[in-house]
Amino acid sequence: AMQRSVFEPRRETARRDRLTGGQDLALFHEAVALVYQFRYYEAQRKFTAVLPQLRRAGDDQRAAETLFWLGYCAEKQGAAAQTRRYYEQVVAEFPHARAASLAEGRLKLLPAEAPQ
Repeated sequence: AMQRSVFEPRRETARRDRLTGGQDLALFHEAVALVYQFRYYEAQRKFTAVLPQLRRAGDDQRAAETLFWLGYCAEKQGAAAQTRRYYEQVVAEFPHARAASLAEGRLKLLPAEAPQ
């Protein structure tokens, strides 16, 4: 069974599934599954590959989630600057998405940036 989105109700997920192609959806779900297996590098590669397709399909919810997960994967791999960039991008591009409020929460937990 495919993992449903952790960010939204089932009804919304079903509606969105019709917007996004089956292949892209499968890639998105594979990437999420890899995160739950702590395979962050592999997940990051799949999320990077699927993001343009989600944007093209107009699937803003999953595009927002993908950016969040990219930030999360970067965070788990210790890439602080990249982490901050992805989380800030979710908040800037999709301010009303649930992924944006989660990204804001993660941003608050990041260590302060070193002065330039």
